[in-house]
Amino acid sequence: MKKIVSAVLTAAMTASLMAAPVSVHADEVVTFDVWHSMEGSNGEAFEAMVSNFNDTVGKELGIQANSVFQGSDTASKLKTLIQAEDTENMPDVCLVYGASLPVVGDYENTVPVDDMYGAGTATLAKEDILPATVQTYTYKGKQICMPFNSSTLLLYYNVDAFNEVGLDPENPPKTLDEIADACEKLTVKDGDNVTRYGFNAELDRYEMVNLVGNQGDGTPFGDNNNGRDGLITEVTCRDQMLNVFTSWQKIAETGGFKYNYDNQNEEFATGANAMTLMSSARIASVTNLTKDSGVNWNVTTIPGIDSSTDKGGAAIGGASLCMFDKGDDAKKAAAWEFIQYAASAETQSTWCQATGYLPINVNTEKLDDYSAYIKENPAVQTALTQFEATKPNVQEPVLMMQGSVDTAIKDAAVYLCEGDLSPEEATDYVIDECNKLFDEYNRANQ
Repeated sequence: MKKIVSAVLTAAMTASLMAAPVSVHADEVVTFDVWHSMEGSNGEAFEAMVSNFNDTVGKELGIQANSVFQGSDTASKLKTLIQAEDTENMPDVCLVYGASLPVVGDYENTVPVDDMYGAGTATLAKEDILPATVQTYTYKGKQICMPFNSSTLLLYYNVDAFNEVGLDPENPPKTLDEIADACEKLTVKDGDNVTRYGFNAELDRYEMVNLVGNQGDGTPFGDNNNGRDGLITEVTCRDQMLNVFTSWQKIAETGGFKYNYDNQNEEFATGANAMTLMSSARIASVTNLTKDSGVNWNVTTIPGIDSSTDKGGAAIGGASLCMFDKGDDAKKAAAWEFIQYAASAETQSTWCQATGYLPINVNTEKLDDYSAYIKENPAVQTALTQFEATKPNVQEPVLMMQGSVDTAIKDAAVYLCEGDLSPEEATDYVIDECNKLFDEYNRANQ
C-alpha cells in the first residue's frame, strides 16, 4: 500500500484532528472487513447499507467495506481469535451485542469510540447519539462501541378483541396485574380448549431485565453497574424480581395465558393471542402480516408493577459496531469512516425504515423522510417515545453467560406457571442459579 495513503489515513485517526476534513486520494483502494450477524430482510438491508457506503463515501475516499456474515455469535469467534492472539484474522469492524462488552472492552486492540469522536471526514459528535444507547455500550467509564440497531420492548394488543369484550383500547394495561385482569376477559374457550389466549409471553432474560429495570427510577439486575464497571458477582434485584414472579403467577392463574412461544408474530397477527410482549423491531413484520388477516392492533409501553412509581423505562436491545486496531492505520481510519456513516442521521433513517429498528442518532427524527414514516406508523411513534424516555441507567446486564442465565429464568417461569414453584421459590431459584454462574465464570476469567 502506498505510503501516502497510510500517512493521510493515520492523520484521520488522530482524535485531536478536528479542523479540516481528511481527503483520501490514492491509486490503491483500502479495503477492510465488516463482520455482522444480520439475516433475512435485515441482512439485505445491511448489505444495501454497505453497498451504498462503498458507492458514495467509500468511492470518494478510496476505501471499500467488505461485508462478511458470521452467524449470530460473533462474540465467540472474536474471543477465540483474541485468546489465540490472532490479530491478522480479526475483523476491522464487528457487530457485537452489549453482553460482549467484556470481550471487546478488555481487549488491548479494541479502538474505543470515545477516542474517535472528532476524527475523520464526518462531523459525528457524541451528542448526536441518544444517551441511553451510549450507556448501553459504555464499559468501565468509556464508550467502547457505536450503537447501531436498537429496539425497545412493547406490549402489542388486539384492538378488535378489546372492543369485543368491553375493554378500552385507548387505555391498555399499564401493569402486569392489569394484564392479568385483561387476560381473563380476553380469553376465549371452547369447552376446555382455548381458542384465543388473552396473553402470550415467555419470561426469559430479556423480559425479566426489562420488567425489573422499569421498576422505580430504574433497577439494575446485578452489581458493578450491571457489569459495566466490572464483572457481575451477584443478582441485586430480589424484591423487584419477586414482584414480577408474583404478578406472573396471577396471569397464569387466569387459565388464558400461553407462556411459551410457537409462532409469536403469526399467532398475534391472526388473533390467536390477544396480547403479547415483543420487540419494536417486529412492528414491520406485524404490519405486513395483519394486512392479510385484517386484525386491528396497536402497541403500548411495557407494563410496570406500580404505574404511579415505575418510571425507569425499557432496557435498550440490539447491537453495536466495534472497531479494532490490526496494525494498519489506513484500515483503522477507513473503519471509523464506515462507523460514522452507519451512525449518521441519514443512514439511520434508511436503515430503520427498512428494518423497524429505532434510530440511535437524535437528528434522524428531524429528517423529512423519517418524520413522514413515523406519522404513517403510529406504533413506531409509541416505540420512539418509550425509547427516548428510558433512563440511561436502565440497561441489560453485561453477561457473557447470558444463555445460561436465560435458561434459568425461563425454567423458573415455567415451573411457576405449572404450579411447581411459588413466586418466592422461583425468585430464589433464579438468584441461586445466576450467582453460581457468575462465580464459575469469574473464577475462570479474572
